[in-house]
Amino acid sequence: MLLAQLLWPPSFPSASKSPHHPDIPFANTCTVHTTIRALVKFDTSKNKLYVAGAKALAEAMRDNQVMTELNIADNGLGKTSEYGKADMSGIIAIGDAIPTMGALEKLIMAKNELMRNGSVAGKALADALSANTTLKELD
Repeated sequence: MLLAQLLWPPSFPSASKSPHHPDIPFANTCTVHTTIRALVKFDTSKNKLYVAGAKALAEAMRDNQVMTELNIADNGLGKTSEYGKADMSGIIAIGDAIPTMGALEKLIMAKNELMRNGSVAGKALADALSANTTLKELD
């Protein structure tokens, strides 16, 4: 069963799209997680989150003191859409959220096109990772 099916009310028309943000898969899932605060591992890899989803995820994860593992690999976080232009603002938002996640031990964010105009995003991530003292594994 999909995570969205477990978390969303059955009245939602689709388990793969948020009725609030139809272009952002699972965007509403982030809102649910900020209220339950009990999720320790979250794998949202290969969901085409792009920049808008990265920003929503960053906002939802900010100040989370419970999550130990986050997998956001292969989501195109460095671009606006599948064939869209490079945009590092989502990566920067995630970089800003990482230091506030006091329990995060494992972060997987491979295959997100971080090198497209990545100097600003790379610096944001480097700063975030150096500020997080609990992170033990990075991919």
